[in-house]
Amino acid sequence: REARKSGRPLSTVNTVFGDIWVPEAHVIEDDVVPPPGSQFGMTIDPADGKPYAIGWWWVDPRGHLVFDYNWPEENWIKVIREKPPTKKMSEYLEIFKKYETGRRMEWEIMDRHYGNTRDGRTGRSLIEDWNDAPYNRNLTQSYNCEKEIDTGNLKVKEYLRFDRTHPLNGMNVPKIYVKKRCKNIIMSLPKWPYKVDPVNYIRKPDD
Repeated sequence: REARKSGRPLSTVNTVFGDIWVPEAHVIEDDVVPPPGSQFGMTIDPADGKPYAIGWWWVDPRGHLVFDYNWPEENWIKVIREKPPTKKMSEYLEIFKKYETGRRMEWEIMDRHYGNTRDGRTGRSLIEDWNDAPYNRNLTQSYNCEKEIDTGNLKVKEYLRFDRTHPLNGMNVPKIYVKKRCKNIIMSLPKWPYKVDPVNYIRKPDD
């Protein structure tokens, strides 16, 4: 009914960002370079038994954010299905270096949920292990607030949104861009589904 009423494709009806994701506006060429004054960051989403999902990005002086690289570069779903062996931290360190060469990282953010999980043997968290010797990173944990997911989604929607009834120009542009080579971000961002609470019939972002 919603699709017939709004004219939106069925593929976007039950998604968090699908109705405001416009590839022609949000996806940019790989050869776009960060303007002077840009600051660089990395976000890591670790999980038990899965590879880290990592995104490297920059924020330009206007406050616009560009996703520059994602890892794995291969299709994420294919990677998960193949169940690769868990990488050691030293191996991830080499991956970090590959994408950070020549850049000063202002932000290194790890998802706090798994990042703060304590190892049953050592009693230490993953973030603590990364920030201490021999790795000496500067990882900070992701934000923590009431209605955390909803708050983050509203901010992402704010940055994706622009006036689609008018041409793109210097004043009418989104604030988030994704380079073509970030195939996993391009694949997943517009398809992230809602799940329905069967008791209250409330749509919530799927974990």
